[in-house]
Amino acid sequence: MSFLLIAVGGFFGSIMRYELSLLAQKRLIGTWGVNITGSIF
Repeated sequence: MSFLLIAVGGFFGSIMRYELSLLAQKRLIGTWGVNITGSIF
């Protein structure tokens, strides 16, 4: 069950990272923002 939760989290994290990098037009900012947000949750 934990494997499935990790997979789902990775799926949504990668989508959010991609969307934020498009929004910020910089890959580093999108990656940093998603990693910080994921750490908080």
